[in-house]
Amino acid sequence: MRNGVSGEPSVSSYFKEVLLEGLPAAAVDRFLAGKSERRYRPNEVIFAAGDPSDGLFVVVEGAVVIRSETVGKPIERVRDLAPGDIFGEIEVLSGVPRLFFARALGPTVLHHFAQVPLLRFLKDFALVETRLRTLGIQRRASRLQMLIAPSTRRDPRIRVDRRVRLALPDGSRLDVRLEDLSHGGACFSQVPRVWQPETSVDFVLGMEGGRELLAVAGVVRWRRGELAGVAFEGGAARHGRDVTRALHVLLTESAGAAL
Repeated sequence: MRNGVSGEPSVSSYFKEVLLEGLPAAAVDRFLAGKSERRYRPNEVIFAAGDPSDGLFVVVEGAVVIRSETVGKPIERVRDLAPGDIFGEIEVLSGVPRLFFARALGPTVLHHFAQVPLLRFLKDFALVETRLRTLGIQRRASRLQMLIAPSTRRDPRIRVDRRVRLALPDGSRLDVRLEDLSHGGACFSQVPRVWQPETSVDFVLGMEGGRELLAVAGVVRWRRGELAGVAFEGGAARHGRDVTRALHVLLTESAGAAL
C-alpha cells in the first residue's frame, strides 16, 4: 500500500497491511475520507449487544475488549483488540444488530467508518469486502475453537450490573456499582480514588435497607479509571457458598430493589 496514509495516526496491523493493500491511491483516499474520530473513557461502552450496526471501527490508540455481558450469566471475553485492529465487520456485512458488547480498556481513540458510505465503497471494491468477510470467518472459527476447548477458568465471573452498598469497618457506607461477581472476587465501578492496586479493603456487601449479603476481606488487584477488581482473601474455598447466595439475591430480586 502507498505511503499516502502516512499522515494518519500510526495504525498498523490488519487495517494498513491487509485491508487496503494494493488499492489505487484514489480508492484509499475515498475510504479514509469517510472516517470520524471517537474518544472513549476507560470501561466506556462503544456499542452494546442488540444495538443496530452503524459501521466499522479501527483502534487508533488504547485497546478494546469484545465480550458478552448478559446479566446472570458468565462473562465471555470474545476478543481483545489493539491499535490497528478492526472490529464490527461481521454485523456490517450481515446487516444484523451487534452481537456483543465492545468496551474501551483505558483511554481509547477509534476511527469510525459509517455504515452507508462504507457499504457503497465495498460494492465498488469487492476485494476489500472479501478481505473483511475472510477476517470475519477467521474470527468465528477462532471463537468456536475457544468454546469447545476445555475451560481453564474454574471461577467464572457472573455479570450483575447493579447498584450495591458497601458497609466499611469505620461505619461509613459506599454506594457503588457491582459489575460482576465470582467466588474469588468482584469488579466494581464508581469506587473511591483510594482503591488503588495492592490496597486492602474490608466491607460487607449489601442492598438498600441494610440487607447484608456478603462480608469479605480483599485486595484491589487492578484499577482502570473508576473500575476496580478486588480479589477476596481465601478465594472460592472461603467465600463460595456465600457468593452463591448473594448472587441468587442480587439476580432474582426485583429491579426496584436496586439502589
